Amino acid sequence: MNIIKHILAVDEKLQLKVVDDKPLTVDTIRDNALTWVSGLAGIIAFIYLIYGGFQYLTAAGNSEQSKKGGQTLVNAILGLMIIALAYGITTYVIGLLNTPVPTKP
Repeated sequence: MNIIKHILAVDEKLQLKVVDDKPLTVDTIRDNALTWVSGLAGIIAFIYLIYGGFQYLTAAGNSEQSKKGGQTLVNAILGLMIIALAYGITTYVIGLLNTPVPTKP
């Protein structure tokens, strides 16, 4: 329980704040969720890549098993590329939305 109190501190107005005094807003929650989800998807795709490589290497001349492992490797690599592109596009769009609009002088 002390760890939670250390991570999240409550001020006089009962607003949750993180230890470094940044308020817990929708933006920080969104950024944290984006980081966690993309990281988890990357880990899953990497495990899938290892599994496909293991399938391919242990085929022992079985052409069907070898083809299955190769297809798993291709799917894992495509998944990693999609994850990277989705993360990049999402952070770019969020950056565009957070930039201030210039006003006319």
